Amino acid sequence: MSYREEITRLTAALKDLLVHGGAVPVADVHAALTGHASLVLFMQQVHSDLNGWSELPSQDIRELELRPVSLLKRLVRQQPTMTDGTFLATLQAQITSPAGQLWREVAKASTIATWEWSRIAAVALPTGATAWSEIADLASLAEATSILELDVADSLALAARLTDARSFRTSARSGVRLVAAEVRRLAETGPLPIGPDIKSPTNTTLIVGLGSTDVPEALARLDAILHAAAEVTPIQVLHVFERVRKLSYPAAILGSARRQEVKSDRPGASERRMGSS
Repeated sequence: MSYREEITRLTAALKDLLVHGGAVPVADVHAALTGHASLVLFMQQVHSDLNGWSELPSQDIRELELRPVSLLKRLVRQQPTMTDGTFLATLQAQITSPAGQLWREVAKASTIATWEWSRIAAVALPTGATAWSEIADLASLAEATSILELDVADSLALAARLTDARSFRTSARSGVRLVAAEVRRLAETGPLPIGPDIKSPTNTTLIVGLGSTDVPEALARLDAILHAAAEVTPIQVLHVFERVRKLSYPAAILGSARRQEVKSDRPGASERRMGSS
């Protein structure tokens, strides 16, 4: 496995968690915590190697304009990394839910990606424009992590771990998502070079020209479209996720109108919260 292959595995698992939800039953809380911690530690390591751990800016809104990358680095350092056991214990444990299995996949991919990254010689680390490409990926991962932290918080609350749940909710609302989105937009203002073992995506057109009447069919096809792509990057997942989030409200209105039209007493399926805080 190479570093880029592990990033692709990590991105695929995060995409499924974003689409289907990252909340887990009590028995799988350990997997969610291990996956989240492994991902945060991976981001911290790459940030450190790319930018160093020099004095960080204050958490002032003005820093978002002056030093957004450094501000993101500070916020990522503050994300919780608590676990209920060792990484090996999570790998060997019986996982009872699909979300728990995805969190374990996040843990595995993040840990191996950290190892592969650490094997890169200091002189070979990305610099200049290439470093911006890696920062764009980090920003997308941080944004996804912040969204999923609310799901982890809900799972911890279900397990009556209210202090831990509060820690995750605080992190999710600390501004990581806002700052990460700004860093990602900044990184994407110029061309992002492809790294040495990264292939250019062959399927970049995911959803085009959707209206509210197209939403149900589009959402049904989303998984198939993303899985058919030769390679999925963190940036692509966030673009699709943002598109779905923007369309989720018209879809809800449309679904409600249709249920009223047929006057059905059967309750509709609960909708996935997309990035609410």
